[in-house]
Amino acid sequence: MTGTKSFFTNKYEQLNVGVCAMSTQAILTIFVAILVVGCLWGFIMRGTKKKIVIADNACYLSGINNALERNRKYRVVFEPNMSDARVLKLSWNANLVVVNGDKDHSGIAICLELKRRSPSLAVIYMTLKRDDLVDRQLQDVDCFIVYKINTKADDLLSIIEDVL
Repeated sequence: MTGTKSFFTNKYEQLNVGVCAMSTQAILTIFVAILVVGCLWGFIMRGTKKKIVIADNACYLSGINNALERNRKYRVVFEPNMSDARVLKLSWNANLVVVNGDKDHSGIAICLELKRRSPSLAVIYMTLKRDDLVDRQLQDVDCFIVYKINTKADDLLSIIEDVL
């Protein structure tokens, strides 16, 4: 009788250890699966966000930058020093580039180069006032021109959403 009891006891203990080991493995498998699915979901959602590059050396558009970052549909890159090479590098996979023009029209060259490299890229050039030089050079390359004098932050946000 004791042999039978020890046989069942050993079987039960083996079964119990097997269940514990199996549940630990199942927990780890589920944890890894959730981690993998979470990473994939993050990459997918990041890919669905539209990338906007804001090139602004006067920080006029910093309020727009903050408003766009609160909106989860956009991934915003703000470039405060507006160097040509840096803006061109940042814009290689962007959906929209907003360039803030200066009095010396330094942003026109950036807009022309962006449109030359990627004709389908949406580019918004912001300028202080209407200027024939800006109109002549940027109308040929299908660039949106926004005049800052009459544009409020909400208006620019609606323009950006319309362009995208």
